[in-house]
Amino acid sequence: MGSQVDAAHFWGMRYIISRALIQEAHPDELVSPIIHSSRPHVGMIVCHDLEHVVKQEISTLQNLHRSKRILLSSLRRLKTSQRDKDLAEFGSFLRKKLQIVHLACHAREKKQKNQSYLLVSDDFDITMEDFGVREFTIKHNPFVILNACLTGTINPLYTSNWAALFWGRGARG
Repeated sequence: MGSQVDAAHFWGMRYIISRALIQEAHPDELVSPIIHSSRPHVGMIVCHDLEHVVKQEISTLQNLHRSKRILLSSLRRLKTSQRDKDLAEFGSFLRKKLQIVHLACHAREKKQKNQSYLLVSDDFDITMEDFGVREFTIKHNPFVILNACLTGTINPLYTSNWAALFWGRGARG
């Protein structure tokens, strides 16, 4: 037996690191939270400016892919010079048959919430407004990992946040 651990020393016990989303119901909310797969299909969307992501997360996911524990698909680097085409490709990626979507990116908050954005590729941002205008949907109800600052609700008065947006578009809730 190991020694006792005092949970009060864990960062997550002292600070709110997530919030329960109170939302209207959507048709996919009854999807089981359990992913039934011996080798889940993981979609990776990465901003290569993040040192830890490049050194740790990408290599870890690639190793899991090589050892056949996951099937890994990566969204290629998007270019601002072909924004319309690459926004369409981003939308297409979200519609792939994925069980997990891992976004490792920057998030920025703006005064106008619909202009808040995710920096999903080196200089390529996607705003909340893009989700509405492009009508991005997330097919097959993947579990979405938002590994970026400011993706949850920071100010309790705000109703728009990235977690709610993805959940409303079809992410597993």
